[in-house]
Amino acid sequence: DVGRYWNLPTEIRSEGDDRLADGVRDRMQASVAAHMVSDVPIGYFLSGGIDSAVVLSHAVAVNPAAKAFSIGFEDPKYDESAQAAKVA
Repeated sequence: DVGRYWNLPTEIRSEGDDRLADGVRDRMQASVAAHMVSDVPIGYFLSGGIDSAVVLSHAVAVNPAAKAFSIGFEDPKYDESAQAAKVA
């Protein structure tokens, strides 16, 4: 049997950019905080990308003592250490 998996609404409504951004920020903060429950120290791997920077910024908001780690490579094609240092 083939059936429809998801029905998208026919009318798209926008709640406004600020409200949507606040919703994403709130959900991200809640998710990071929920995953920080541990009986040992937590470390964060910081690359040069936006994803690890966002996760780390929310982690620091919950625990200012959060520790981040990064690595560098000799080959500049793979080295994101300069970008990671700017975030740190």
